[in-house]
Amino acid sequence: MFNADSIRKHKVASADKASKEPSDLAENMRYLCHQKASISEVCRDLAINRQQFNKYLSGVSRPSNANLNKICRYFNCDENTLDLPHEQFIQYMEHPSQKEHQPYPTQLMDLMAVAYPKVDAELMRYQGFYHVYCHSIGFPGYITKSLAHFYIKDDRMFCKTIERMTKVEEEKGPGFTFKYFGAVSLLSDRIYLIEMESLLKKNLFMTVLYPAYQPKFQFINGVSTGVASTHGRDPASRYTTYEFLGKSINIRQGLKACGLFKSNSEAISDEVKNRLTPRESPDPDIFFGNNYS
Repeated sequence: MFNADSIRKHKVASADKASKEPSDLAENMRYLCHQKASISEVCRDLAINRQQFNKYLSGVSRPSNANLNKICRYFNCDENTLDLPHEQFIQYMEHPSQKEHQPYPTQLMDLMAVAYPKVDAELMRYQGFYHVYCHSIGFPGYITKSLAHFYIKDDRMFCKTIERMTKVEEEKGPGFTFKYFGAVSLLSDRIYLIEMESLLKKNLFMTVLYPAYQPKFQFINGVSTGVASTHGRDPASRYTTYEFLGKSINIRQGLKACGLFKSNSEAISDEVKNRLTPRESPDPDIFFGNNYS
């Protein structure tokens, strides 16, 4: 049975264990603090409580995302660097010339950390497989049906999309496939995807989706913007809708259903066609997305 004394002993034991087995982040933070006049000075500069900061240094707790961002900016490093194995971190910090060759500047890492934060419960509900429908930019008069997978890795949500450019109901036509990888975030009640074509890495697509407000959902809708792979690489926007298939599916069957379909094809449901139909805009100069609750 727990009482005040047993809880106190449990906390002391946990702290002792953490101090005996410090994380790389804790060791790296202690190394950085040794470059300053005192830990008190660091705490004052960061506006972080000394008692809380000591927990970071001992490895008892990890800084929140907000405090971690402040710490990284203060010591002029990024989160990935601060989590390096301690010996590797020391080598990196003691050879400043290596910093010039880091693949991603700190400013970019800061931007990505804010734009694509660690996944929370609200975003987690969207992980799974989708059939993605949109009017083809490169093949006017056709609807593209693709397969997408939203998955979680390293506490963030990513996506993979496979687009089969095959005219399913016709004997002749293109027969190639595009693959995309990207990141997914939920900010200010909108879902954002940024995807890159994975082979040549020369084409980006940005998608903004309305979230689903029901406990269970079938479709999420929005607008996708990108550049056509044909016809002069013109930038274009179109409506898109994601049909949720489940957390796990038969991927082979999911891909078999993909391809290019004529806009009036019976293989595309009326529900999807309606979701891809542009709505009348109160401003003819602005293209608004569709939202179906």
